[in-house]
Amino acid sequence: MALKDLSPRQMVQITAAWLDPERERPRLVSLKRCAPLIDDIEAAHDGILKSHRRQKKANDELTGIQQKQGVFDQIHDRKARGAHAVLTGFADLADDPEDAAIYLDLRDQLFADGLKFISASYSDEAGEVKLARDRLTPESKAALKALPTPGGNLLKAGAGVVRRGRRARQAGRAAHPPGGAGPAGSDRAAA
Repeated sequence: MALKDLSPRQMVQITAAWLDPERERPRLVSLKRCAPLIDDIEAAHDGILKSHRRQKKANDELTGIQQKQGVFDQIHDRKARGAHAVLTGFADLADDPEDAAIYLDLRDQLFADGLKFISASYSDEAGEVKLARDRLTPESKAALKALPTPGGNLLKAGAGVVRRGRRARQAGRAAHPPGGAGPAGSDRAAA
């Protein structure tokens, strides 16, 4: 194995042995060509350790952001499924076919592709939230406001879906800043 192929974990084990007075350091100091390199080896060893601490801190921060993003996403998905189910249920309960069609139209304005978007990436979910908000007409908003839910009405519940979608997207931006500084891969897969 070439030295350039060593991982930081392997390298820190080697340099720790070289610098340890109980192990290899006395031998290196006794060699005329190696003794002047001790300071450089110590600097490299310390650099590896410092780099690892910074990387661990960044990884810990990323994990925290991803956990927060996951919480927002779970609430968002649950609320979206609930709103979809309530509108479908109202359509099923309607005795008048025109009323049923109104409920299904409201549902389809909110969820043009059904519930497919809740398994999409966070950024796709956030984009769908914007599109859904733009699809709603003033009449649709009034109809949603007239439909009761345990926490108020469906318009209010829909606003909660939008708000949580926005929070998940914002958390995703923190985890994956523009310019590729964040980790690679799908933003949902990272969570």
